[in-house]
Amino acid sequence: MDYEQIRAVMATRSITGYFLQVLPVSLITGLIYAVCRYVFLKRKKREILWGKEVLYLVFVCYLAGLFNLILMPGNFWLTVFDGLFLGEWRSPGRFFRYAEIIRVPFIVRYIRGEAAATPWAIKMLLGNYAMFIPLGFGLPFITKKVNIKNIFLIAVLTPVAIELLQFIPGRSLDVDDLICNSLGILTGFFIAYPFIRNKKSD
Repeated sequence: MDYEQIRAVMATRSITGYFLQVLPVSLITGLIYAVCRYVFLKRKKREILWGKEVLYLVFVCYLAGLFNLILMPGNFWLTVFDGLFLGEWRSPGRFFRYAEIIRVPFIVRYIRGEAAATPWAIKMLLGNYAMFIPLGFGLPFITKKVNIKNIFLIAVLTPVAIELLQFIPGRSLDVDDLICNSLGILTGFFIAYPFIRNKKSD
């Protein structure tokens, strides 16, 4: 499969397309982290707990991908790859451009008859839900500060902070994203919770 074929998928504005755009960036970030982490542990003469380190590595790759998905202009990396592989350099998108301040939730627009439950709309809602499940799942393993007492606060404040940051690439404050992201974080946490609880009881 050559770049033109991969590019055709990346340019579809689908979940798969966006995933392929950020995958190389996530892997490069993970590689840099792994090298730096290995050197750090060796210099400190600490034992390498491979299970724990692999979890950290996967989480770093995930965060790099998530950051680029939600905080970069649309198709930013596609334009970068076009420049690298095709020699076609163009503006990758603008930061700090005009955006709607608040977008009305989909469910409200659907009831009003202003929006239809199209396959694309459903995919976007499910995508915004699913991509935050790993965050909720991974956080309690990465830090003990995330627990049953504060996860609901984290599940609210994290999406709010992200939505406010999305004004930088000119995106709107989308209430649908807030709801889906919060539910994703909570789902991931409560999937992980039995494992955390069993670990504490050992």
